[in-house]
Amino acid sequence: VLASYNAHRRLAPASTLKMLFADTVLPKFAPEQRYRVTDADLADIPSGSSLVGVQARTTYTVEQLWQGVFLRSGNDAVHVLAHMNGGIARTVAEMQARAEYLHALDTHVVSPDGFDHKGQISSAYDLT
Repeated sequence: VLASYNAHRRLAPASTLKMLFADTVLPKFAPEQRYRVTDADLADIPSGSSLVGVQARTTYTVEQLWQGVFLRSGNDAVHVLAHMNGGIARTVAEMQARAEYLHALDTHVVSPDGFDHKGQISSAYDLT
């Protein structure tokens, strides 16, 4: 970085966190792996989230869920994949560890979906 202005200003990270989520979880599941969604997988999605229409009691491939994450920024798909990964808390802990490994030290992960959650922040400095 040769110059910066407010590089450490902490802001809501929006879809930047979805990239951290993908970097953390994407390698863990084969694209053809199938998963039957439960009501619990969809229970904690924030109101106002971008959704792709994932339905409980429906089976999806991991590839279909990732398409929902990447093509439509679907928080429902994010939450299903996070539950497949062992739950929201585990996924958040892994994402935070990954951010630290990547030296994204201004990042604080609260939820894997990138939605504006209290205390969930990142900064431009993380992107340099």
